[in-house]
Amino acid sequence: MFLSPSLSAVSGVSTLVNTLLGSSLRLEFDLSHFQVGSEGRDETVLRSLWRLLASPFLLFWTLFRRQPDIVHLNVSLDPKGYWRDLVYLFIARLMRRGVVNQIHGGAMPQTLFPRSRFLAWIFRRALVASDAVVVLSSAEVEAYRKFDARINVYLVPNAINATDLAEAARLFNHDKPLRLVYVGRIVANKGLFESLECLRLLKARGHLFTLRIAGDGPAQEALRAAAESTGLAG
Repeated sequence: MFLSPSLSAVSGVSTLVNTLLGSSLRLEFDLSHFQVGSEGRDETVLRSLWRLLASPFLLFWTLFRRQPDIVHLNVSLDPKGYWRDLVYLFIARLMRRGVVNQIHGGAMPQTLFPRSRFLAWIFRRALVASDAVVVLSSAEVEAYRKFDARINVYLVPNAINATDLAEAARLFNHDKPLRLVYVGRIVANKGLFESLECLRLLKARGHLFTLRIAGDGPAQEALRAAAESTGLAG
């Protein structure tokens, strides 16, 4: 059973779960979905509060009724949203279900609760209690192993096959500058600043391109400043 936002939501997690539900896994497993979070919902503040309070009980009843063997959580490490997912993990373990805890970005484990040893201890126990913790990068694997060696952490990168991509001939727009687009949150750990540095090197070698960034986030002004300093503004 996959826990994620609405399958129709414009969300990276929803895209992942839709991909898994439509994959060959369905030939070996009975796959199902339980909706969590506010993405893809049109609701008032009161309905949102009611959903937040009722959701753990609904999950308990759904697990009892459907009897899944494995619960697949999709978690982003921000302090506000993590507690909701922690409740879901507790319910799944209470009902003796296997738990896959997939981390979709956010803080590194050492920095999630830097001012509270008690909250950090709860967080550590939740990770250790998961049968598998899935992360997206080798840097995260190293960070989680340093955080607690008992965590069963696995590297499963996002499914992008980049084989021979850099050397492949461009089939479209080959006589014009390369057009690049980023759509998503503007935060430091998305690789945007590294992308600017790569583009600075390409520009120095005479390559022509445009990069359009659509999104919002705490690093927006810093990114503008970085574009100015690397000569990529405009």
